[in-house]
This record gives sequence, C-alpha cells and structure tokens, in this order.
Amino acid sequence: MSPADADFQILEISRRLDLYGTRFHLASDREGAKINLSVSHMGILVFQGNTKINTFNWSKIRKLSFKRRRFLIKLHPEVHGPYQDALEFLLPSRDMCKRFWKICVEYHSFFRLQDQPKPKSKPVLLSRGSSFRYSGRTQKQLMDYVRDTSIKRPPYDRSVLGSDVY
Repeated sequence: MSPADADFQILEISRRLDLYGTRFHLASDREGAKINLSVSHMGILVFQGNTKINTFNWSKIRKLSFKRRRFLIKLHPEVHGPYQDALEFLLPSRDMCKRFWKICVEYHSFFRLQDQPKPKSKPVLLSRGSSFRYSGRTQKQLMDYVRDTSIKRPPYDRSVLGSDVY
C-alpha cells in the first residue's frame, strides 16, 4: 500500500469512530448527575459515560453564556421542542466554564455565520460581560475561498526516509 493510500485509510477509519476527536469536559446537570460535555461540528454533545445522550445542534442554539460555574444554552423557541428554552450545566470551576464557553462560541460562529464577524467598538465607561469575540473566517468563507481560487497545487510525493523504493 502506498503512503498516500495508507493516509487515506487512516482518515476513513477515524472518520467512522464515534468518539474520534471528542474532548470531554466534566459537568453536571440540574439534578446533579455527572455528565460530559463536548463540542463538535454538529453542536454541543452531552454524554453520560461514553454514551451520547443528547445533541444540541448549532442551528437550534440562540445564545451561549456563562456565569461563574454555570454554563447556559439558550435555544430558539420551537412549537414542538421537548426542551425548555434555556439549559444549565454546572462545571467544576469558573475557569473551566469560561474555557468551554469560548470553545463553543468559536465553533458556533464558525459553523453558523455567513460572513466574518465585525469587531465591536469598545465602550467608554463600563462594560458588562466578556469582550471575547470570534474573529476568524467562517466555514462558508473557507468553502467559497477554496472553490473560487484556481491555485494549482504542485504534485507531492511522500517517501519513506532512507528509501527510494515505494
């Protein structure tokens, strides 16, 4: 098997693994049950042990916030939604909660926004809340860039060190 084929096979196998690339963040729900939260391209995932019990899709999330150790998800109101419009999770510390919130804001902005967010002007006197804003390109911008650029990539051959035979 060539090195390029081996790389492709590794990517195919890892793509099918449920927990590949999943990073758990310890939390507890309103009842105090221990759960794990994770962020993915789909949305915020809720696990009990290694079993996924819920997914909150980015399209359904209206706002993400945190206050001390509490992480809050506000959902778009739905007629047939089985959930209340605000969900609350408790993380072990304020710093862990803020770190998880920042990750969620970045993913939510990347996958949901059409254009790059505009920087907000700084308030003169007092500011409430965090000043953190996602400032990178969005998924749509990256896809448009790749589609629109006609840069020809030079051919690339992988070889094993010390060997000229494939």
